[in-house]
Amino acid sequence: MIFMIRKVIMVVGLCTVIVSGILFVLRQERSAAYFILSQQRKPPAFLSQQLRLPDGRVYRHLSPDFGDFAAWSPDIDAIFHQRADDGLYIYDIHQRTDHLVVKIDAQAGAIDAQTGVSFAPNTFPPDIFLSPDGTGYLFVTETSVYHFDTHGDNVREIFTSPTNGVYAMWEEDGRWAIVSYVDADFVRQFQRINVRNPSWKEAPRLNFQFSTPFGLIEPNLPVWRIYPHDSEESIELQFPEGTFYISEWLADDLLLVAEQIEFSTLRNLYLMNIHTQELTEVAHPDDVGTAMESTLKGDNLYLYYAKQPGFALYEIPMDGGAPRLIIRNCTDVFFFDSKAQRTRRWAGEPVDTIFIVVNDEGGRSLYRYDFGEYRAQLLYSTPGLASQSNIYLGPDQRLLFMSYEGIGTGPGYRHHLMTVDINDGSATEIAQDQSINAVSPLIDRAVNVEVLVMAGILLSGIGLYRKR
Repeated sequence: MIFMIRKVIMVVGLCTVIVSGILFVLRQERSAAYFILSQQRKPPAFLSQQLRLPDGRVYRHLSPDFGDFAAWSPDIDAIFHQRADDGLYIYDIHQRTDHLVVKIDAQAGAIDAQTGVSFAPNTFPPDIFLSPDGTGYLFVTETSVYHFDTHGDNVREIFTSPTNGVYAMWEEDGRWAIVSYVDADFVRQFQRINVRNPSWKEAPRLNFQFSTPFGLIEPNLPVWRIYPHDSEESIELQFPEGTFYISEWLADDLLLVAEQIEFSTLRNLYLMNIHTQELTEVAHPDDVGTAMESTLKGDNLYLYYAKQPGFALYEIPMDGGAPRLIIRNCTDVFFFDSKAQRTRRWAGEPVDTIFIVVNDEGGRSLYRYDFGEYRAQLLYSTPGLASQSNIYLGPDQRLLFMSYEGIGTGPGYRHHLMTVDINDGSATEIAQDQSINAVSPLIDRAVNVEVLVMAGILLSGIGLYRKR
């Protein structure tokens, strides 16, 4: 009986080890599935799209006419992509099939029978706006705003502008969009639209509010009103003049307030306690330009602002010490959003690490900055002149993918696709004449394979054990 039990334990252990090996291989494939979607740039007649692994190996070839724009669906099971002069498609990576989302008709204004949507050629922008709840997308043409589900279903035009120049943004609940457009009299107008039922339209609230992590702000010059999350009552802020405005809500009871200087792009910056409403100057035009992003970290205020010839990151001690320059000539700044599992441009979020692209005498340098450190760490510099970089951070937060166009390396530009180790800065070029279109943030942590392997080995050992 005991022998039979040991035999069963051994078989279970061996099966567990085998299953663990299979899961390990699958996990390696899945965890590497933040595929780089790249394209062969030269010659244009031979476009080649691939899904690539982080080490540059081609994982899967795609259709030659896949197009030069792509965006992953939130569940990473499909890719939206545009075929030139054809339409917007969604590609199922499991079935390897394409589904038409929006047909581009050569005759502007013609209605396609498949989708019922009018769509003029060459007007699709390289951005799709995912809703905050992850259920749908907005996309904008020169005169129209469209909405569709994240798998390309229920395409509908929700707004048409009487003139060129329309823009749309999501409200927080993912059900309403704010559309900005210019009317026939060339006056800027705003419309609030329910994306599921576009007939529900209304003007935005008279006192337009915008959300922060600490509450709502309602700009209504000369008086501003805020609505803290932990309070049932609003607080009315009394500024000395109408040139003062709220730049950022930094903490539960602390605001960053800017004062616009007449005929200047520079600002005076103050801290305001929302209870006492006292203003304390933290920076003046000799120190900073136009504040773009700001965040509190420890005992310091960090400002990222426009200051020619680019942007600069400063650290300002809260105890009144002198501002300290971290880095200048910045062109872009990124971080990895762990919640959304995507690389995003930094907008003042309270994160620990950001990655900064710097214009370094015509080249592009990539820096890592950990808040609280004395200086930024150089990770990579292009060997020569280069265009603006595209940066993606892998979901394991170990590798950066960097794509840029090298200038002055012969006729035309050459695309360079790099991986850069976040910790030691070691860089590897994995492709030339390739450009990143989209990176999947998928990493499968559902099964802890290592624990499963150890359990299988332990069970096998128990089954094989013979007491002498």
